[in-house]
Amino acid sequence: MKFEDLLMQPGEDKHTKFHLQQQVERLEGELEEELQLKRVLQCAVQGPVGCCESCSCLTPLLPFKVQMLLAELAVVEEEISWLESKVNEVKLDIYQEKQHIKEWELLQLKKGLQSQRSNGN
Repeated sequence: MKFEDLLMQPGEDKHTKFHLQQQVERLEGELEEELQLKRVLQCAVQGPVGCCESCSCLTPLLPFKVQMLLAELAVVEEEISWLESKVNEVKLDIYQEKQHIKEWELLQLKKGLQSQRSNGN
């Protein structure tokens, strides 16, 4: 005979089993909610490009305020990406302008040296 069998009375066996089944069902429900929340948050972080196909069906499950915040977040992320590309373009323009200025200064220096030589002869 098992140790558990010794501890349980015959009536307690059914009650304990029923109680455990209820706990399992409740925990499975909580797990499903947590997994669903995880999928939604992953989609929010990854954006539409890296998003899973099931996100569109998950969106209606979210509260309206959360849907609005996620939509605003997507717009802000797009704007940030656009601004970052513009910053990189401006940095490149500045670098190229500096290079042109250096080339112009060298050219002016060479012209000045040539004119000094021609005036000195």
